[in-house]
Amino acid sequence: MTRYRSPRRYDPVMDPLRVAISDGWTIDDPERLPWMQALRRRFGVELVPMDAGADVLFHSDFGRDHWRFPGLKVYFTGENMLPDPRQHDFALTSLHRPGDPRHFRIPEFLYAIPGPEALVRPADFAAAR
Repeated sequence: MTRYRSPRRYDPVMDPLRVAISDGWTIDDPERLPWMQALRRRFGVELVPMDAGADVLFHSDFGRDHWRFPGLKVYFTGENMLPDPRQHDFALTSLHRPGDPRHFRIPEFLYAIPGPEALVRPADFAAAR
C-alpha cells in the first residue's frame, strides 16, 4: 500500500481537488465517468496532467505511466480483473470484494448510461401488461 502525504495542505472548501487520469482507454469525456461525477458533487475538481501536481491519480490497466506517480492512486477498470493492492491505494471495479475496505464496486452498466437519472422511471411510466 502506498503511504502518501500530499505536499500541500488540501482544503476542500477553498481548493479544487487536482485529478489526473492515466493508463486507461481513450477517454473522450472524463466528466461522464461515474466516479468523476461523484467527485464533482462533493469537491471542486480540476483535471490536470499527471506530472502537474495532481492530488490523486486514477489509473487503469492499459499502461505503466502510473508507476511514475508518487501520490495517491486509485485503480479503475471495467474489466473482470482483480486489483493488485501493491500498485494503488484504492480500487473502483465491477467485482464484488466483500470485506475489502480499499475497494468500491461500480457496476459496469454505469459506464454506459448518460447519468443515474436514466435508471429512474418517469412518474407517468406505464408498464406493458
